[in-house]
Amino acid sequence: MGIKAALTGAMLSAVAVAPAMAEFDNGNQLYSFCTSEKTPQFAMCMGLVTGYFEGMKISYDCPGAGPKVTRQQLVDVVMKFMRDHPEDRDKPAAFLAGRSYVVAFGCRPAGS
Repeated sequence: MGIKAALTGAMLSAVAVAPAMAEFDNGNQLYSFCTSEKTPQFAMCMGLVTGYFEGMKISYDCPGAGPKVTRQQLVDVVMKFMRDHPEDRDKPAAFLAGRSYVVAFGCRPAGS
């Protein structure tokens, strides 16, 4: 067996045993983005937090979030939740953002 074939086999084996991950970022990563003074990282924070909220609104009503809620408000809500619950920051970022919206804006499943 040639070196190229052996390396290819080793790489495929490593990929096959790597655990599948459903979430992209955990709370620690999101917290890092949101506390960064670097523009690209903070922009990532704003984009993620906004995306989590927009995604949640598909199937949840959030009566406490007025029509003029800002991206900065969303960041503030998520950061407050993560500061108040540092023990949970290892959980998926989307989960933590969702929990923060439930607490701050009274979000609940649509139609309930």
